[in-house]
Amino acid sequence: MLEIKERLGPLTKELGLRHRLRIDHDEFRLCFERKDKNGVVWKAPVIFTFPPALSRQEIDDTWSKVRIRLTEAVAKPVGTNGWVCFDGPDYDFTIGQQNNQIPSIDIAFEAAESTLREFPLMPDDVVSGVIEVGPLDDIWETLRSICSDHGVEEIDVDRSGNGDEFFCFEYDGSAIEIVFSGDKAKFLVDGEVESVVQSYRLREMELDIRWMFDVVERCRRPEA
Repeated sequence: MLEIKERLGPLTKELGLRHRLRIDHDEFRLCFERKDKNGVVWKAPVIFTFPPALSRQEIDDTWSKVRIRLTEAVAKPVGTNGWVCFDGPDYDFTIGQQNNQIPSIDIAFEAAESTLREFPLMPDDVVSGVIEVGPLDDIWETLRSICSDHGVEEIDVDRSGNGDEFFCFEYDGSAIEIVFSGDKAKFLVDGEVESVVQSYRLREMELDIRWMFDVVERCRRPEA
């Protein structure tokens, strides 16, 4: 603990981060975080996890069993109204072990410093402007492409009061929504549910997106 403070302290101070020790399932996790003006905690992409110990003094004697998680996520735009998701891999290492190892403490600190400088902080809570539901990111490029084919360029993302996240846009005078609730995606036209599919079945999602445009066009088509 003292060595981490000594070696990373100047950088975390420069970045405005505080060191926060948390206990999770009898393990100690050292995080680096910053609280914004709204009280939201933003966590750095580096976490040191120490094995169960009876006291902080014992933590300092367990480098051989320390795990380090480095998260190489970047903020990716989702929708056209400024929402983002944090997407990228997590890497879990131990120091000096045979598998998934960092060979020395010095290299571990170099990797931690590089990650702190290069990758963004991520919210430790649900915040407006950052999506929580993975399927929105998974289907976003497909949705944008299909909408563009139909002349739709503005596609908003929002979150309802009960936590459901959704896409919404207008086409030919109708409001279209794709609402993600649990593992379901509901397709609505002007507030009426037209279909419900599993949100992880991306091919079905794509077919229903195309079908939604057909529904609107069919409703607008004059009867023969």
